[in-house]
Amino acid sequence: MPVMPSSNGARSQSFIRSVVKGCSVASIFVILATILFAFVTTIVDVAETTCLNVQAGVGMIGVFLGGVVAGRASAARGWLVGLVVGLVFAVIYFVASGDPSLGGQRFFAAGRQMLTITAAGLLGGILGVNL
Repeated sequence: MPVMPSSNGARSQSFIRSVVKGCSVASIFVILATILFAFVTTIVDVAETTCLNVQAGVGMIGVFLGGVVAGRASAARGWLVGLVVGLVFAVIYFVASGDPSLGGQRFFAAGRQMLTITAAGLLGGILGVNL
């Protein structure tokens, strides 16, 4: 009786491809929205706290959209693909942002942001599979 070849290799490549596609979409959205917001801030005076809130919102929307795209690309296990997109983006955000001298205060504030970004990716992945 012939042995059927396993499709685990193809499945893992599809998973990785979906995650990369989702992270790419999230990154492109965040970069374009940040450039647009930079142009707006040259015209209108915006408070620093408003800038921080807008950037947090842009990041969450970007990761949500990335999760949707990754979920649609994977067509299965969207919650897992979206979760990984959110985690990857949250780790990159944590490493790339802030002043490391703030220590624990920065860690807990960034931890909340990482959880919300990860949740946005998770929800986007779930929605992406079901669209």
